[in-house]
Amino acid sequence: INLGVKGGNFSVLFSRQDGGIVSLRYNGKEWITTPPMPTYWRATTDNDKGNGFSVESAMWFAADQFRHYKNTQMEVEEEEDKVIVTFTYGLTVVPATETKVAYTVTADGKIRVNAHYFGKQGLPGLPLFGMRFRFRSDVDTFTYYGFGPEENYIDRANGARLGIFSGTPMDNVSRYLVPQECGNRTGVRWLAVADRQGHQLRFTAEKKPFDMNVLPYTAQELECALHREELSTPPRYTIVSVLGAQRGVGGDDSWGAPVHKEFELSGENDAWTSFVIEGQ
Repeated sequence: INLGVKGGNFSVLFSRQDGGIVSLRYNGKEWITTPPMPTYWRATTDNDKGNGFSVESAMWFAADQFRHYKNTQMEVEEEEDKVIVTFTYGLTVVPATETKVAYTVTADGKIRVNAHYFGKQGLPGLPLFGMRFRFRSDVDTFTYYGFGPEENYIDRANGARLGIFSGTPMDNVSRYLVPQECGNRTGVRWLAVADRQGHQLRFTAEKKPFDMNVLPYTAQELECALHREELSTPPRYTIVSVLGAQRGVGGDDSWGAPVHKEFELSGENDAWTSFVIEGQ
């Protein structure tokens, strides 16, 4: 049921039953609390509500929470210098489609992640697409090389500059009256998260920079909270999202103006994200 790959200072365990990585260790540090999974949903923004996007694309909320997966949907390819493990997830959307996530593990402890969402005619606009990781709350600092220092999105990035910036998950939560999507960074070349003992996990972009987010709450927790006081303190986990794409947030007004066409993300088109994981 499980497939393990082990090297000098690392090990990774894939579960056929759970459909993903169930253990990832570098230098004795365990990182996994639940298998990382493809993600499609962001906590609804005021603008999403105002222009009706949250209603039109509500099926992505279910796709983010629930997926079709069977043991037979894990494939393994063993080569001389690497192992490739691929998972196929069916999406709970109509018309039905799927996402494939391939992990390529090499002897140096690097794990290349390639996630491919297959677009389908008739599907509504996507909020975002990428991979989401859940770590323990002691993973409480992050550093990245990308646009910052403040949050920015594909249509709200002109005021950001390219550089190396650091922060904490809690400080990355924007103080909106109603919790919603926040804390994104665009154009990220690499992201490193670290715990209080100095263990570090690094995500490095391949092919093109990614969007990323590091928050103490899931998109679902932000979605369901009407006020900041409803969010758990202290937080129990740190949520890291590595995204191949995310639609813009708009902001012309909050009463119906849609996100500009060039900043939308079509559910009818394929989407990808590709990056490398390594620990220190």
